[in-house]
Amino acid sequence: MVGSLDFPLPRDLFSILLLQVSMWGSDSFSVIGPSEPIVAMLGADTVLPCRVTPAMSVENTELRWFRSEFSEAVYVYQDRMEQAGEQLVDFKGSAELVKDYITEGRVAVRIHKDEGIRLTCTGKGWFPQPEVQWKDTRGEKIPSLSEDETQDDDGFFQIEASLIVRDSSKREVFCSMKNPFFGQEQVATISIPETLFPRTSPWKIAFAVTFIILEIFVGAVVFLAWKGRQEKKRAWEAKEEKVKECKAKVRRKELYQQDWRKAELYADWRKEQFKAVAVTLDPDVAHPNFIVSESGKHASLIQNVPRNCDAPTRQGQGESETIFSVLGQNCFTGGRHY
Repeated sequence: MVGSLDFPLPRDLFSILLLQVSMWGSDSFSVIGPSEPIVAMLGADTVLPCRVTPAMSVENTELRWFRSEFSEAVYVYQDRMEQAGEQLVDFKGSAELVKDYITEGRVAVRIHKDEGIRLTCTGKGWFPQPEVQWKDTRGEKIPSLSEDETQDDDGFFQIEASLIVRDSSKREVFCSMKNPFFGQEQVATISIPETLFPRTSPWKIAFAVTFIILEIFVGAVVFLAWKGRQEKKRAWEAKEEKVKECKAKVRRKELYQQDWRKAELYADWRKEQFKAVAVTLDPDVAHPNFIVSESGKHASLIQNVPRNCDAPTRQGQGESETIFSVLGQNCFTGGRHY
Protein backbone atom coordinates (compact mmCIF):
# COMPACT_ATOMS: atom_id res chain seq x y z
CA MET A 1 0.00 0.00 0.00
CA VAL A 2 1.28 3.43 -0.89
CA GLY A 3 0.38 6.74 0.77
CA SER A 4 0.78 9.98 -1.16
CA LEU A 5 0.26 13.62 -0.28
CA ASP A 6 -0.95 16.34 -2.65
CA PHE A 7 -1.02 20.01 -1.61
CA PRO A 8 -1.55 23.37 -3.36
CA LEU A 9 1.21 25.69 -4.50
CA PRO A 10 2.15 28.69 -2.33
CA ARG A 11 -0.39 31.48 -2.49
CA ASP A 12 1.93 34.05 -4.02
CA LEU A 13 2.17 32.04 -7.24
CA PHE A 14 -0.26 32.14 -10.12
CA SER A 15 -1.99 29.18 -11.65
CA ILE A 16 -2.52 29.48 -15.39
CA LEU A 17 -5.48 27.62 -16.77
CA LEU A 18 -5.40 27.08 -20.51
CA LEU A 19 -8.72 26.47 -22.11
CA GLN A 20 -7.80 24.99 -25.45
CA VAL A 21 -10.32 26.31 -27.87
CA SER A 22 -10.75 24.83 -31.23
CA MET A 23 -13.86 25.09 -33.31
CA TRP A 24 -15.92 22.12 -32.16
CA GLY A 25 -19.36 21.36 -33.40
CA SER A 26 -21.38 20.19 -36.34
CA ASP A 27 -22.45 21.70 -39.61
CA SER A 28 -25.24 23.58 -37.78
CA PHE A 29 -23.29 25.23 -34.93
CA SER A 30 -19.82 25.70 -33.43
CA VAL A 31 -18.50 25.87 -29.85
CA ILE A 32 -16.27 28.84 -29.04
CA GLY A 33 -14.29 29.55 -25.88
CA PRO A 34 -12.11 32.49 -24.78
CA SER A 35 -9.60 33.72 -27.34
CA GLU A 36 -6.94 34.23 -24.64
CA PRO A 37 -5.66 31.96 -21.84
CA ILE A 38 -7.51 32.35 -18.54
CA VAL A 39 -5.21 33.50 -15.74
CA ALA A 40 -6.40 32.92 -12.19
CA MET A 41 -4.78 33.44 -8.82
CA LEU A 42 -4.44 30.34 -6.72
CA GLY A 43 -7.22 30.18 -4.15
CA ALA A 44 -9.57 32.48 -6.07
CA ASP A 45 -12.72 31.54 -7.98
CA THR A 46 -12.26 30.88 -11.69
CA VAL A 47 -14.84 31.07 -14.47
CA LEU A 48 -14.47 29.01 -17.67
CA PRO A 49 -16.96 30.33 -20.27
CA CYS A 50 -18.00 29.09 -23.68
CA ARG A 51 -20.73 29.78 -26.22
CA VAL A 52 -22.25 28.35 -29.35
CA THR A 53 -22.70 30.12 -32.64
CA PRO A 54 -25.18 30.80 -34.01
CA ALA A 55 -26.87 31.53 -30.65
CA MET A 56 -29.36 28.89 -29.59
CA SER A 57 -30.61 27.20 -26.43
CA VAL A 58 -28.35 24.43 -25.10
CA GLU A 59 -30.60 23.34 -22.22
CA ASN A 60 -31.05 19.90 -23.77
CA THR A 61 -27.43 19.58 -24.92
CA GLU A 62 -24.60 17.67 -23.24
CA LEU A 63 -21.98 20.15 -21.99
CA ARG A 64 -18.56 18.95 -20.88
CA TRP A 65 -15.49 20.76 -19.56
CA PHE A 66 -12.44 18.50 -19.40
CA ARG A 67 -8.66 18.52 -19.22
CA SER A 68 -6.42 17.06 -21.90
CA GLU A 69 -8.40 13.81 -21.98
CA PHE A 70 -12.14 13.58 -22.64
CA SER A 71 -12.54 11.34 -19.59
CA GLU A 72 -10.89 13.90 -17.27
CA ALA A 73 -14.14 15.79 -16.74
CA VAL A 74 -14.12 19.00 -14.75
CA TYR A 75 -17.88 19.36 -15.11
CA VAL A 76 -20.54 17.46 -17.08
CA TYR A 77 -24.08 18.70 -17.77
CA GLN A 78 -26.52 16.25 -19.33
CA ASP A 79 -30.28 15.69 -19.22
CA ARG A 80 -30.67 19.16 -17.66
CA MET A 81 -28.61 18.22 -14.59
CA GLU A 82 -25.07 17.80 -13.31
CA GLN A 83 -23.47 14.38 -13.85
CA ALA A 84 -21.18 14.13 -10.84
CA GLY A 85 -20.33 10.50 -11.53
CA GLU A 86 -18.06 11.44 -14.44
CA GLN A 87 -16.40 14.32 -12.60
CA LEU A 88 -12.81 14.28 -11.38
CA VAL A 89 -12.46 14.05 -7.63
CA ASP A 90 -10.59 17.36 -7.50
CA PHE A 91 -13.66 19.26 -8.71
CA LYS A 92 -16.49 17.48 -6.92
CA GLY A 93 -18.41 20.00 -4.86
CA SER A 94 -16.30 22.91 -6.09
CA ALA A 95 -17.53 23.34 -9.68
CA GLU A 96 -20.92 24.69 -10.69
CA LEU A 97 -22.63 25.62 -13.93
CA VAL A 98 -23.49 29.26 -14.59
CA LYS A 99 -26.56 29.00 -16.81
CA ASP A 100 -28.17 32.43 -16.66
CA TYR A 101 -27.97 32.68 -20.45
CA ILE A 102 -28.20 29.00 -21.33
CA THR A 103 -31.17 29.66 -23.61
CA GLU A 104 -28.94 32.01 -25.61
CA GLY A 105 -26.14 29.46 -25.94
CA ARG A 106 -23.83 31.09 -23.37
CA VAL A 107 -22.71 29.05 -20.36
CA ALA A 108 -19.75 28.86 -17.99
CA VAL A 109 -18.32 26.75 -15.20
CA ARG A 110 -17.31 28.47 -11.98
CA ILE A 111 -14.63 26.68 -9.95
CA HIS A 112 -14.64 27.74 -6.33
CA LYS A 113 -11.49 28.10 -4.31
CA ASP A 114 -10.82 25.04 -2.21
CA GLU A 115 -8.66 25.78 0.79
CA GLY A 116 -7.39 22.46 2.00
CA ILE A 117 -4.91 19.66 1.43
CA ARG A 118 -5.78 16.63 -0.66
CA LEU A 119 -4.50 13.29 0.59
CA THR A 120 -4.40 10.15 -1.54
CA CYS A 121 -4.01 6.63 -0.17
CA THR A 122 -3.23 3.90 -2.73
CA GLY A 123 -3.18 0.12 -2.20
CA LYS A 124 -2.17 -2.58 -4.70
CA GLY A 125 -2.37 -6.39 -4.83
CA TRP A 126 -5.43 -6.84 -2.62
CA PHE A 127 -7.92 -9.68 -2.82
CA PRO A 128 -10.76 -9.43 -2.18
CA GLN A 129 -11.40 -5.70 -2.37
CA PRO A 130 -10.22 -4.15 0.92
CA GLU A 131 -12.14 -1.88 3.26
CA VAL A 132 -10.66 1.63 3.43
CA GLN A 133 -10.96 3.85 6.48
CA TRP A 134 -9.46 7.26 7.36
CA LYS A 135 -8.92 8.22 11.01
CA ASP A 136 -7.41 11.11 12.93
CA THR A 137 -5.12 10.95 15.98
CA ARG A 138 -8.14 10.62 18.30
CA GLY A 139 -9.37 7.58 16.42
CA GLU A 140 -12.37 9.38 14.95
CA LYS A 141 -13.38 8.18 11.51
CA ILE A 142 -13.14 10.56 8.57
CA PRO A 143 -15.26 9.83 5.48
CA SER A 144 -13.41 9.50 2.18
CA LEU A 145 -13.95 12.05 -0.53
CA SER A 146 -13.76 9.32 -3.16
CA GLU A 147 -12.67 5.73 -3.65
CA ASP A 148 -11.64 4.37 -7.05
CA GLU A 149 -10.84 0.71 -7.54
CA THR A 150 -9.55 -1.30 -10.51
CA GLN A 151 -8.90 -5.02 -10.99
CA ASP A 152 -5.95 -6.36 -12.98
CA ASP A 153 -5.79 -9.46 -15.17
CA ASP A 154 -4.84 -11.64 -12.18
CA GLY A 155 -7.93 -10.55 -10.26
CA PHE A 156 -6.10 -8.40 -7.72
CA PHE A 157 -7.55 -5.04 -6.72
CA GLN A 158 -5.89 -1.65 -6.77
CA ILE A 159 -7.74 0.99 -4.77
CA GLU A 160 -7.17 4.72 -4.44
CA ALA A 161 -8.94 6.73 -1.72
CA SER A 162 -8.88 10.52 -1.50
CA LEU A 163 -9.52 12.98 1.31
CA ILE A 164 -9.37 16.77 1.65
CA VAL A 165 -8.21 18.07 5.03
CA ARG A 166 -9.22 21.63 5.88
CA ASP A 167 -8.73 21.51 9.64
CA SER A 168 -5.22 22.63 10.54
CA SER A 169 -5.46 20.75 13.85
CA LYS A 170 -5.32 17.41 12.01
CA ARG A 171 -1.53 17.15 11.73
CA GLU A 172 -1.59 13.38 11.29
CA VAL A 173 -4.07 11.25 9.39
CA PHE A 174 -4.14 7.45 9.24
CA CYS A 175 -5.26 5.46 6.21
CA SER A 176 -6.06 1.81 6.84
CA MET A 177 -6.91 -0.96 4.38
CA LYS A 178 -8.35 -4.19 5.76
CA ASN A 179 -9.10 -7.57 4.23
CA PRO A 180 -12.76 -8.19 5.14
CA PHE A 181 -12.30 -12.00 5.19
CA PHE A 182 -8.97 -12.59 6.94
CA GLY A 183 -8.83 -9.40 9.01
CA GLN A 184 -5.38 -8.44 7.71
CA GLU A 185 -4.86 -4.69 7.97
CA GLN A 186 -2.22 -2.23 6.84
CA VAL A 187 -2.06 1.33 8.11
CA ALA A 188 -0.22 4.28 6.58
CA THR A 189 0.46 7.45 8.58
CA ILE A 190 0.47 10.75 6.71
CA SER A 191 1.94 13.73 8.54
CA ILE A 192 0.93 17.20 7.36
CA PRO A 193 3.36 20.07 8.06
CA GLU A 194 1.74 23.19 9.49
CA THR A 195 3.28 25.30 6.75
CA LEU A 196 1.12 23.57 4.13
CA PHE A 197 -2.15 24.85 5.55
CA PRO A 198 -3.40 28.11 4.05
CA ARG A 199 -2.79 30.91 6.48
CA THR A 200 -5.44 33.46 7.14
CA SER A 201 -4.25 36.98 6.53
CA PRO A 202 -3.91 38.99 9.78
CA TRP A 203 -5.83 41.89 8.30
CA LYS A 204 -8.72 39.55 7.50
CA ILE A 205 -8.80 38.39 11.11
CA ALA A 206 -8.62 41.99 12.30
CA PHE A 207 -11.39 42.97 9.91
CA ALA A 208 -13.57 40.06 11.03
CA VAL A 209 -13.03 40.87 14.71
CA THR A 210 -13.65 44.56 14.09
CA PHE A 211 -16.78 43.76 12.12
CA ILE A 212 -18.11 41.52 14.90
CA ILE A 213 -17.36 44.15 17.54
CA LEU A 214 -19.02 46.79 15.37
CA GLU A 215 -22.09 44.58 14.96
CA ILE A 216 -22.26 44.06 18.72
CA PHE A 217 -21.84 47.80 19.32
CA VAL A 218 -24.51 48.72 16.79
CA GLY A 219 -26.82 46.07 18.22
CA ALA A 220 -26.24 47.42 21.74
CA VAL A 221 -26.92 50.99 20.59
CA VAL A 222 -30.11 49.93 18.83
CA PHE A 223 -31.22 47.93 21.86
CA LEU A 224 -30.54 50.79 24.27
CA ALA A 225 -32.34 53.23 21.98
CA TRP A 226 -35.30 50.87 21.74
CA LYS A 227 -35.28 50.33 25.50
CA GLY A 228 -35.14 54.10 26.08
CA ARG A 229 -38.11 54.63 23.77
CA GLN A 230 -40.03 51.89 25.56
CA GLU A 231 -39.33 53.46 28.96
CA LYS A 232 -40.38 56.89 27.68
CA LYS A 233 -43.51 55.37 26.22
CA ARG A 234 -44.36 53.65 29.51
CA ALA A 235 -43.69 56.86 31.45
CA TRP A 236 -45.87 58.85 29.05
CA GLU A 237 -48.66 56.27 29.29
CA ALA A 238 -48.44 56.30 33.11
CA LYS A 239 -48.60 60.11 33.07
CA GLU A 240 -51.58 60.07 30.73
CA GLU A 241 -53.33 57.53 32.95
CA LYS A 242 -52.68 59.69 35.99
CA VAL A 243 -54.03 62.76 34.20
CA LYS A 244 -57.14 60.80 33.21
CA GLU A 245 -57.65 59.70 36.82
CA CYS A 246 -57.28 63.29 38.04
CA LYS A 247 -59.75 64.51 35.43
CA ALA A 248 -62.20 61.77 36.37
CA LYS A 249 -61.84 62.65 40.04
CA VAL A 250 -62.44 66.33 39.34
CA ARG A 251 -65.44 65.43 37.18
CA ARG A 252 -66.93 63.26 39.92
CA LYS A 253 -66.43 66.08 42.40
CA GLU A 254 -68.10 68.55 40.04
CA LEU A 255 -71.06 66.23 39.52
CA TYR A 256 -71.34 65.69 43.26
CA GLN A 257 -71.32 69.42 43.87
CA GLN A 258 -73.88 69.91 41.10
CA ASP A 259 -76.15 67.33 42.73
CA TRP A 260 -75.85 69.15 46.06
CA ARG A 261 -76.59 72.48 44.43
CA LYS A 262 -79.62 70.97 42.70
CA ALA A 263 -80.83 69.53 46.00
CA GLU A 264 -80.35 72.87 47.74
CA LEU A 265 -82.01 74.74 44.89
CA TYR A 266 -84.90 72.27 44.87
CA ALA A 267 -85.41 72.71 48.61
CA ASP A 268 -85.42 76.48 48.22
CA TRP A 269 -87.70 76.27 45.20
CA ARG A 270 -90.08 73.97 47.04
CA LYS A 271 -90.20 76.36 49.96
CA GLU A 272 -90.95 79.20 47.60
CA GLN A 273 -93.59 77.37 45.54
CA PHE A 274 -95.29 75.24 48.20
CA LYS A 275 -96.52 75.88 51.69
CA ALA A 276 -95.72 73.39 54.39
CA VAL A 277 -98.78 72.28 56.41
CA ALA A 278 -99.36 69.74 59.15
CA VAL A 279 -101.93 67.25 57.87
CA THR A 280 -104.20 65.53 60.42
CA LEU A 281 -105.53 62.16 59.32
CA ASP A 282 -109.26 61.40 59.67
CA PRO A 283 -109.74 57.96 61.30
CA ASP A 284 -113.43 57.91 60.32
CA VAL A 285 -112.63 57.66 56.62
CA ALA A 286 -109.54 55.49 56.96
CA HIS A 287 -109.51 52.01 55.47
CA PRO A 288 -110.45 49.30 57.96
CA ASN A 289 -106.98 47.85 57.73
CA PHE A 290 -105.41 51.16 58.70
CA ILE A 291 -104.77 52.17 62.29
CA VAL A 292 -104.56 55.96 62.78
CA SER A 293 -102.69 57.28 65.80
CA GLU A 294 -104.45 59.42 68.40
CA SER A 295 -102.58 62.48 67.21
CA GLY A 296 -103.75 61.83 63.66
CA LYS A 297 -100.22 62.26 62.35
CA HIS A 298 -99.37 58.63 61.65
CA ALA A 299 -101.11 55.60 60.13
CA SER A 300 -100.05 51.97 60.08
CA LEU A 301 -101.33 48.87 58.28
CA ILE A 302 -102.59 45.91 60.23
CA GLN A 303 -100.29 42.90 59.53
CA ASN A 304 -101.58 39.62 57.96
CA VAL A 305 -105.01 40.96 57.14
CA PRO A 306 -107.21 39.13 54.61
CA ARG A 307 -107.64 40.64 51.18
CA ASN A 308 -110.53 43.06 51.08
CA CYS A 309 -112.39 42.54 47.85
CA ASP A 310 -114.14 45.88 48.26
CA ALA A 311 -110.87 47.83 48.29
CA PRO A 312 -109.86 49.44 45.02
CA THR A 313 -107.16 47.62 43.06
CA ARG A 314 -104.56 48.61 40.51
CA GLN A 315 -103.48 46.26 37.72
CA GLY A 316 -99.76 45.95 37.02
CA GLN A 317 -97.78 43.34 35.08
CA GLY A 318 -100.48 40.71 35.31
CA GLU A 319 -101.01 41.09 39.11
CA SER A 320 -103.55 43.19 41.05
CA GLU A 321 -102.40 45.41 43.90
CA THR A 322 -104.77 46.47 46.71
CA ILE A 323 -104.72 50.19 47.48
CA PHE A 324 -105.22 51.35 51.08
CA SER A 325 -105.85 55.02 51.76
CA VAL A 326 -106.81 57.52 54.42
CA LEU A 327 -107.97 61.13 54.03
CA GLY A 328 -106.85 64.16 55.94
CA GLN A 329 -109.11 66.46 57.95
CA ASN A 330 -107.52 69.63 56.50
CA CYS A 331 -109.31 71.45 53.73
CA PHE A 332 -107.58 73.63 51.10
CA THR A 333 -109.34 76.00 48.77
CA GLY A 334 -106.24 77.22 46.94
CA GLY A 335 -102.45 77.30 46.80
CA ARG A 336 -99.84 74.52 46.72
CA HIS A 337 -99.02 72.61 49.86
CA TYR A 338 -96.76 69.79 51.00
